[in-house]
Amino acid sequence: MLRKLLVLGSILGILLGETIYFGRQCIAAVHRLRGERAFFRNDHQDAWRHYQSAIAWGGDPDQLETDEIELLLFGLDQIEAGVKPKTPMPPDLALRQAQALVARRLRASPSRAYDWSLASDIFLHRARQIRRETSLDLTRVSEDPLANLSRDEWLGVFALEMATRWEPTNYLYQDLLVEFFLDRGSQQEAAGYCRRAVAAYPHLDEHRYLSRPNLAPEILDAAVQGFQDAAGAESLVTEADIACDTARLLLQNGQDARALPYLQKAVAAAPRSFLAHYLAGDVSYRAKSYKDAIAHLEIAARLHPGDPWPHFLLGRSHRALGEIEAAIGEMREAREAAPNDVQFFHGLGEVLEDSGRLQEAERQFVAAANLHPHDVAAWWALLEYYERHHGTNAGEVCATLLRLLPEDASARQRCARLDQGSP
Repeated sequence: MLRKLLVLGSILGILLGETIYFGRQCIAAVHRLRGERAFFRNDHQDAWRHYQSAIAWGGDPDQLETDEIELLLFGLDQIEAGVKPKTPMPPDLALRQAQALVARRLRASPSRAYDWSLASDIFLHRARQIRRETSLDLTRVSEDPLANLSRDEWLGVFALEMATRWEPTNYLYQDLLVEFFLDRGSQQEAAGYCRRAVAAYPHLDEHRYLSRPNLAPEILDAAVQGFQDAAGAESLVTEADIACDTARLLLQNGQDARALPYLQKAVAAAPRSFLAHYLAGDVSYRAKSYKDAIAHLEIAARLHPGDPWPHFLLGRSHRALGEIEAAIGEMREAREAAPNDVQFFHGLGEVLEDSGRLQEAERQFVAAANLHPHDVAAWWALLEYYERHHGTNAGEVCATLLRLLPEDASARQRCARLDQGSP
């Protein structure tokens, strides 16, 4: 009998323990959810209170301490941006608390790349804070941008380096290093990380710094090399897409001749790729290889019949070859595909003007201006048409332009010359 009671007591004790454990976990989960909701409504104090309660009730410390670090860093980001959120503690204390929490996380899981990236954020926040509070000594500023980095900035770089080592295929950490060194004027240092970032994910639009104007040659070459590294390895991105993105990058930086071989490679790898044919046609048109442009653009137009741009460039190419009737047909297709776009009205008007159909051409320029009454460029194009053909309605166009540009001296002078009958 005693043995049965002991067994029954043990079972009841286990069940009670499990009930208490899972009950505490449920309460902790509720507090975490409430903390997240408070975070989303930018109530940092309430979010911190709920996260602390979740930890007290036995919630997962890894998850909850990471939430707390993110909350503290977000508050510091807002303060640096000029926003004044109600934070759970002053900025200096928040920075120290975040550092203590991330140190605890790294001791518990030193191979977690995300924790290293959070540590990097903390070091960089501290570096900015010290820089704001310290007077700049110009005598110690070096022409070498790397020599001007503080200890905390180098620690931030080291932490991100650790993140890249634990997750070498995660391009985000590489990109953060690229942007860090670019912002500090060290293109050479940024180039190595750029190559690895692009190789890890060969998708142009995901690397925002590659869309910067006047991209440094070192970064451009590193990105191209990164694309080629990805093309020579296994990747979820297709060979044609990699070649197209390489070409797009080069085109953005005015290197048409260098982009063309990549487009040819893309066309060979994916003969039904609209983007490859369209870009190849665009490059050929700019290179004045109009027959090659027409060959590619006709395929692109068939692949995406509703897109106006292949038809527009086809019209331009036929016009350059003197094939005006073909040009008119393509420009009509472009205008019908995008009936509200000014430049397609103008494109059709120009080829109609070339063919001597002046009344039809005038209607296109007039329609563009009337459909876009506040578009100065549309009215300028109409005025230029009347100037070429001594139109009697130039005065009305001038009156509209002067209403749109009351402070433009060149517009007043040009219209005054027209009133005086000057050519």
